[in-house]
Amino acid sequence: MKKLLLSLAVLPMIFSQAISAKEVSLKFTNLKGMSCYSTAPVGCNSDKVADTKATYFRDAKGNEKLLYQSMEYEAFPSPAEGSASFAAVESNSDKGWAVMELITLDLVNKKVSIVGARSNSIYSKPVYQLFGDIEPVM
Repeated sequence: MKKLLLSLAVLPMIFSQAISAKEVSLKFTNLKGMSCYSTAPVGCNSDKVADTKATYFRDAKGNEKLLYQSMEYEAFPSPAEGSASFAAVESNSDKGWAVMELITLDLVNKKVSIVGARSNSIYSKPVYQLFGDIEPVM
């Protein structure tokens, strides 16, 4: 938890912008990787994903979270100084699918990594990994 707070404290230096202690908006750009992404458009035949936005925030209890696409990610201790890690699991038993994703932010090098797995056989590629850049949202 302390590493995450220290990591997020690095954001102003990296992005040269003033940020609120409650919310930080980020843009993930140049996302490329292996396989297709869980929220990619139907067809999913491109290895490049459009730029997307994420929001870091603290909930009413003070827990760090990341809102990305339709999923809310929980923070957990990051393995490296200068990084922040978030995980999310979402499922729909009526439609028979589940998605698990891990997002790691390298705040020093301004990079993002998204790794995920799906439990539904309708997707041709159930495991995917994306890498990209982090930019501030002004």
